[in-house]
Amino acid sequence: MWWHAYRVRKSVQKREGQTLCKRCGLLYEKPLTECPHCSGVSDAELRMLLRQRKGFRMGLGRLMLVVAILIVLGLYLYNQG
Repeated sequence: MWWHAYRVRKSVQKREGQTLCKRCGLLYEKPLTECPHCSGVSDAELRMLLRQRKGFRMGLGRLMLVVAILIVLGLYLYNQG
């Protein structure tokens, strides 16, 4: 359990030196005055990038669901034989 506390502490230390961008929702270093991810991007381009990012996360979630179902099905069939 100590490793979890260590990881949480490291995560908090890392985030203390970062700021959450109100426009794109990504973290960037505090000394910077603008978010390097979205400062040179128009609103339309930002909406498209955020939509792509959301689609990627949903696609990855679906893939993991299918893999989990296949594992459960495989274990079920293995135990039946």
